[in-house]
Amino acid sequence: MTKTDVPNIVSEAFEKMKTEGVAYYRENKPNLAELERRTQISRKKLRRLFRNGLENAVHGNTGKSRTTAISAALEKVADDMLRHGITNSSVIYERLKGAGYKGSLSSVKRYIKANEDLVPAARYLVRKPQERVTRYTTEAGEMYQMDWGFVNVTDMNDRKWRCACFAMVCHHCGMRYVEFFPNAKQESLFIGMIHAFAYMGIPEVILTDNMASVVKCRDAEGMPIFNAEYNQFQNDIGFMTKLCKARHPWTKGSVERLVQFVKGNFIQGRAFMNVTDLNEQALSWCNRENSRLQAGLGVIPRDVHETEPVKHLSDKRILIPYLAPRRKIGIDGFVYFEGRRYGVPYSYAGKVVRVMRSQEQLYILDSETFAQIERHDVDWSYSPHYSDFQFEPFQPEELPTMPVTASIEFRKDPDDDFSRYDF
Repeated sequence: MTKTDVPNIVSEAFEKMKTEGVAYYRENKPNLAELERRTQISRKKLRRLFRNGLENAVHGNTGKSRTTAISAALEKVADDMLRHGITNSSVIYERLKGAGYKGSLSSVKRYIKANEDLVPAARYLVRKPQERVTRYTTEAGEMYQMDWGFVNVTDMNDRKWRCACFAMVCHHCGMRYVEFFPNAKQESLFIGMIHAFAYMGIPEVILTDNMASVVKCRDAEGMPIFNAEYNQFQNDIGFMTKLCKARHPWTKGSVERLVQFVKGNFIQGRAFMNVTDLNEQALSWCNRENSRLQAGLGVIPRDVHETEPVKHLSDKRILIPYLAPRRKIGIDGFVYFEGRRYGVPYSYAGKVVRVMRSQEQLYILDSETFAQIERHDVDWSYSPHYSDFQFEPFQPEELPTMPVTASIEFRKDPDDDFSRYDF
């Protein structure tokens, strides 16, 4: 039955109903219920046909275009993101919205679905385990999960580099914290954990992988032997550590999902200048996500986490050795930290100092008293950062390192040397 056949079918059925005396219900109104049973056409459509005199009228929205459609200029932005493998509808929607898009998220999803051919093919598939997986069920303030994730990023200067993403999440309410580092060394792990504890509080247990910066090995009974520095760190802060089964990340699925969400949502299409700028955006992103309803748990993480019985960092002096790792000053008067060189006064040549970075400032401290020796602005440039007093104002003349054994003899009459040649 086509659209043009509908009026004829209704007219024939209605005329037959008139001969049977059942065409009208009351007050000369068509008996739409009986007509619906005979023609299998909805009452809404029958009512519209009778209103139009049993003729197909043109729909009122025919010829109109959607005012919320993606424009040609915005299509280029969306296509460029799809060609770079960015398929997250929320990320594309936020980028288009910032460029003046007035439509809905559903329109963006439909556009992504219609242009899937622009997305490059995936290179590999992650195989999930076939055996049964055991996951933790914890109470409020009992357990956090932490992990490292590595992402390839491109800054505003079009420089591509690989950075380490430290992630920690509360297993009970979903409260999350994310921070980026140039590397995943143990000192970066301590700094990330301290910043996370200052943001979320200290739980009873930390669940993590069998990473070398945490565990050294296992004994004959399979019990972990913690790294000496990490064992001292957890004793000073006041928490315990549990380890997952080796090569089995599904045990701590909450933080694994957070790392995937950072890679697939936060970092996609994000513009930043350096690590400091990236961490500022990550903190704002965490504040926004922690204040939203988490569908998986059905709660707002920040509201629930405020009621959890977690401890807070008290003695800040204990934290300085972990926030400011040791560095030895080289013969050129520089200390190396996060791949950059920073100068110190010449009187500290060859000594051991502590180096601490706080946002856009880098502090060089005395290793024993923690007194400030020098301060530098962190611009993430590979050029050396000199100190005003890095070299002595007057350099002494350099003396030879080996004793001098040669001698020079001066004679009064140099012509005597050629006397034997006088024939």
